[in-house]
Amino acid sequence: MLIPDITITGIQIVNRFHGTRTFFEAKKRSVHTIGYQISGSYDHTFPNHKLMIKEDSFIFLNANEPYKVKTNEAGISISFHFTCEEENLPSSFILDCKNEPSIKTMFEKAYHDWNKADDLRRCRTFSNLYSIITKINHLHERKYMSVDQRKRIKEITQYINENLDKPISVVQLAETLDISERRLRAIFQQELHISPLDYIISQRMNTACQYLKTRAYSIADIAELCGFKDTYYFSKCFKQHIGVSPKCYQDNIYITER
Repeated sequence: MLIPDITITGIQIVNRFHGTRTFFEAKKRSVHTIGYQISGSYDHTFPNHKLMIKEDSFIFLNANEPYKVKTNEAGISISFHFTCEEENLPSSFILDCKNEPSIKTMFEKAYHDWNKADDLRRCRTFSNLYSIITKINHLHERKYMSVDQRKRIKEITQYINENLDKPISVVQLAETLDISERRLRAIFQQELHISPLDYIISQRMNTACQYLKTRAYSIADIAELCGFKDTYYFSKCFKQHIGVSPKCYQDNIYITER
């Protein structure tokens, strides 16, 4: 288990950060940080180790560990800054999440929930943080899966990622990959701790976020590019998973990152 069971006592902020400084130093802090690097690349140097944080990395920064940061390529991250009852947390670490679209989606939703400044939504953010920690622990455990199982997972997720603009059902996915539907569901639950349908939706939501950031496509076009034939259903699904409508997301990203 990467992160032990903890009791979160407070969340100071959930923010979207655009790191542009070439170099900076962080001393011991009052809050721990859990984040997701959406883009960019940074070298974090600690007293006893060094981490290279890059796109699609999960980040844990222990409040008791000072570090220096060198920017290789400026980018965007979403992060929780929180306190907990436990004192002996693990050393700062990163984890590759490029094949885990649901984790990025969880960070996006938590950010928008928190910044709605609504008491109910902020309470949900605590639940989101616990869920992210659970997901990360499961991801870490999966590195011990067999080579054959890892190859099978890669084959399935690669097919999904290359066909997001097309209708994909669990039945059709199983037939295309020559695997029983029951076995397909079992692989996802055992190894990814998510259903095949939830994986597909998470990947579509993350792809939609990337298209929205470019401001080069209409929402109807983005819906179609992400496999939705109905723009209304796409907007409803996006709001359910990200926390805001596609238009609100796009406007908020523009304000945050300009």
